[in-house]
Amino acid sequence: MIKSICFAIVFLISFDIKAEKFRNDIDCSAMFSEDYIFARFPVLNPKKIWQWHVVERTVERPEYAWIAETGKYKNGKFEGDGFAFSSLIGSADLKNTSPQQGSLGDLINATKKNAFFTKKSPHYLDEQKKDKLNHLSIIRAKIVDDDAVMMMVVDKLATDEGKSGNPTHMKLTAIFPDLKYSYTCTPKIELIKMK
Repeated sequence: MIKSICFAIVFLISFDIKAEKFRNDIDCSAMFSEDYIFARFPVLNPKKIWQWHVVERTVERPEYAWIAETGKYKNGKFEGDGFAFSSLIGSADLKNTSPQQGSLGDLINATKKNAFFTKKSPHYLDEQKKDKLNHLSIIRAKIVDDDAVMMMVVDKLATDEGKSGNPTHMKLTAIFPDLKYSYTCTPKIELIKMK
């Protein structure tokens, strides 16, 4: 299991994963509260039964992924600041994993969730800091509004890292086996009060 998580992390930070379309016409959102970071991903193809660990579908990329990266807009373009968090079912070792099916909630519960440094981070080469963030971060995900995935960074270490570059936006990338439902959006970070 740890091998699969490490593979997925290396895969995500080693390659620039592109979703099918850049979208600003959907209801993506990003929020900071005093203690948490939130990213909301609409699901464009809601259905009752979802399938995952289907080896014939994806061998070179995650089967399903929801990835949030903090950053800023500079010269009309998003620039990440080196922090990201994700929820994904990777493509590692699918030949030895039996196919699964269930609700979107079941799929989200089956994903691996963690925070990580991207290549833009000043800590990217610091193996001790990378391991600490990867293994100690607490990322939660749940279904909201029936058809959206809400990811939350709930531990102090990862929340502080995510806020450290004073980001103004998040790049949210949703990847599905059928790429026509995949997208990237870059909502402005809203500040909310929870206390």
